[in-house]
Amino acid sequence: MKILYVLPKFLPSIGGVENHVLEVSTRLFKRGHEINIFTSNLLSFDYNSIYDKTIENYNGILINRFKTYKLFPLPRHLGYHSFELFRQLIKSNSFDIIHSHSYGGFPLTYCSIIKRLKKFNHVITTHSEPGSQSIKKALFDAFYIKNFLICDALIVVTKIEYNHYIRYGFNKRKIKFIPNGIDVQFYSLKRNVKFKELEGKNYILYGGSIDTTYKGLDVLIISFKNLLQKYNDIFLVIAGFPTKETFKIISMIKKLKLEKNVFIYFNLNKEDLASLLSHCTFLVLPSRIESFGLVILEAFASSKTVVASNAGGIKDIVKDNFNGLLFKANDSSDLHNKMITLLKNDNLRSELEKNAYKTSLSYDWDIIVKQIESLYEKIVS
Repeated sequence: MKILYVLPKFLPSIGGVENHVLEVSTRLFKRGHEINIFTSNLLSFDYNSIYDKTIENYNGILINRFKTYKLFPLPRHLGYHSFELFRQLIKSNSFDIIHSHSYGGFPLTYCSIIKRLKKFNHVITTHSEPGSQSIKKALFDAFYIKNFLICDALIVVTKIEYNHYIRYGFNKRKIKFIPNGIDVQFYSLKRNVKFKELEGKNYILYGGSIDTTYKGLDVLIISFKNLLQKYNDIFLVIAGFPTKETFKIISMIKKLKLEKNVFIYFNLNKEDLASLLSHCTFLVLPSRIESFGLVILEAFASSKTVVASNAGGIKDIVKDNFNGLLFKANDSSDLHNKMITLLKNDNLRSELEKNAYKTSLSYDWDIIVKQIESLYEKIVS
C-alpha cells in the first residue's frame, strides 16, 4: 500500500502529532508499505525558522517539505499556508491512502478541499481538544466540521473528541476511536543517569512545550515554590520545546528565586527524555488544554505515575487513584496537595506505578498500528 501523510510540520523527534506520525509511519514501512510525508519547511510556529532540507529520506520514509508562510495572525498553525503544498496535493494521484493530521491546520484543510474536487481515499486524525466552547469557538467548529472534515474515516484519539464531533452532526459511522500509542519496550528499559547534575537528586519531571497558555507551566511553578517550603531537597526538571512564552517561564523562575532547584532542558531526543523519566520521582502535566497527553503514556511505560490536570483527553488515560492523581486544571493549590500526597506516601506511589505500567501495555504501538492498518485496508477494498 502506498500511503501519504500530510501534516503542518514534521521533525523526526519527540512531541505530539509529529511523534504519532513518526511511530505509525516507521512501523508501517517495516510492514512493507511505501510511506511518503508532505509537510511544511517550518521548524516552529512561534519563530521564523525553517528546515534546510526540502527532500529527506528518513530511514526509508520520503519527506517532502514545502515553503510555508504565515498569512494571518492566528494562534498555532491556523494562520499558515503553503500554495506549493496545495499544488502538489492536487497533482498527487498515486497514493492508496492520504492521511492528514491536525484539526484546523492548512494540510488537513487542503486535503478536504481537494477531496471535494477529485476522488481519493482520505483519512483524518484531528488530535483536537474541544476546550471551552466560547461563541467564537462554537461558530468556528460548526463551520469547519461541516465543510472541512471531508473524509472516508475520522480517527479520534479520545472520547471527548468523539462526543464533540457527534454533537456537531458528524457521521457517526465514519468515526473510528484509535488512541495514540507508546513504545512500551523502549521506555521500560532501565537507564543510567544521563545528566550528571541530576545524579542522586529527587526530582519531579515536566515534559512538553514550555508555555503557559496551553500547558499551564506557571501553575506547576507556583505549586513547586510552595512545595519547597516542606521539601527543600526536591527539584523540578522541565524538558521540552521552547515557545514564545519560554522567556516568561524563565523570568518567573528567577523572580521566585527557584534557579537552584529548577533545571531546564531544551529539544531533547527520545533517549534523553527516556533517561529523565527513568529516574524521576513522578511526572506532572499541568495542562489547561490537552488533546491527549502522550508524555503520560511515556511515563506509564517507564513505570512512573503522574499528577495531571483533568483537562481534555487526559481523563481518558489517567484514572484518579488507580494509575495517577488528577487535580483541577488551573488550580495550583490542588496540584500542590496532590504532589504532597505522592511524596509522603511511598506505598501509594508504588501501587500507582504498577497500575500505570499495566495501563501502558494496552497502548503499545504494535496494537495501535495494526488497528490503523486494518482501517486503511478496509477503505481501500
